[in-house]
Amino acid sequence: TPHGARLVRAPRTAGVARLDLHARTWRWLRGDGCGPGTPIALAVAREIVACAARGKQGTVRATSSDGTPRWEWTGDSVDGVLAAGDVVAVVDGDRLHVLDAVDGHVLGELISDDGGPPRAAVLDVGGMTMVVAAERGRVVGRLAHVQLTPAWALEVAGVVRDILPSADGALVVLEDGDAYRIAARTGVATALPGLGLVW
Repeated sequence: TPHGARLVRAPRTAGVARLDLHARTWRWLRGDGCGPGTPIALAVAREIVACAARGKQGTVRATSSDGTPRWEWTGDSVDGVLAAGDVVAVVDGDRLHVLDAVDGHVLGELISDDGGPPRAAVLDVGGMTMVVAAERGRVVGRLAHVQLTPAWALEVAGVVRDILPSADGALVVLEDGDAYRIAARTGVATALPGLGLVW
């Protein structure tokens, strides 16, 4: 290149697209819908799609349901992204950053008590968004837009392996294979058939 200038390749990004399966047509495409690096996860909230990518930094880019760029979160790393209702939760090592899906501002943060990744789920319960997470021997349901205030907490006689959304509640899977379904509104736990761990 002239005068010793160097060509620098721009970081590669991946796109996000929406496909109408009924009409068999593409609705929109955002070519930079994911940040620089390797895309690792997609999550869908009420009005946005969030793409997590891992490069020199961790990024989560939000795109509205009509393909319009909305906001971007950056951090040291990103290991996953969860979303439901009007909340996006970014998994970053042992931390869960809870963000407002509308503009990306931080609503709060949860830290795993065992140094591993947080076991959590984000739930849309009739227009109210909750974060259900394993915390210090309990499963806690928190109101996302009320400073993550606990709505209920249940003591666990075992170790939580995973928490998954289940209609208007959460499915809590324990390391010994037992599982419970928790109703998000009430915090009432129901053992799945054939399983008998006591809460």
